[in-house]
Amino acid sequence: MLLIILLFTGLLGYASFVILRSRRFRQVPIPSILIFYMFLCSAAILIAYFTASMLVCMRLFLWMMGGMLILLGVNSLHSFSRCTCKVDGIYRGYRSYYGSNGVSSQSPVFEYSYGGKAYHEQTTQTVSFRTLTKKMSEGSVYPIFIDPKHPNVFLLRRRFPFVDLFLGILGIAVIAAAHIAL
Repeated sequence: MLLIILLFTGLLGYASFVILRSRRFRQVPIPSILIFYMFLCSAAILIAYFTASMLVCMRLFLWMMGGMLILLGVNSLHSFSRCTCKVDGIYRGYRSYYGSNGVSSQSPVFEYSYGGKAYHEQTTQTVSFRTLTKKMSEGSVYPIFIDPKHPNVFLLRRRFPFVDLFLGILGIAVIAAAHIAL
């Protein structure tokens, strides 16, 4: 358990350093806040592991998980509210990310122009492999929704994120449970 906490804290600390050094937090503030928050919580869990009881560690862990769910929900709602400018983008393929048990998620990559500048970016939304292969063809033009203040951030589909709203509510419930049950 201690090794996992140390590894997790170290990785989040490194990610926080990279975000601060590259100033990426200006373009994607909420995911950056999420990583900083998780780093601080995991550091607090590490300190509590040596100085407090396991009950305090569990409460901090639930706080971390609840806060993570809230920030994930807020991030999607924030992206939905700021990606309002519709532009035509040329689909240029996708990048795959693999998880455990061979499960993968795909993020489409688009080329588009806004404000006289050309962009070649991938969306933060993941799309199923079936959707990419059956409904999208490389080189075709599709409407995308960009953030006018940060044109490198865009959404492929602009639909209200009910699932992410549910995640935020679930996060509040997890934090409440941490106070009631523990």
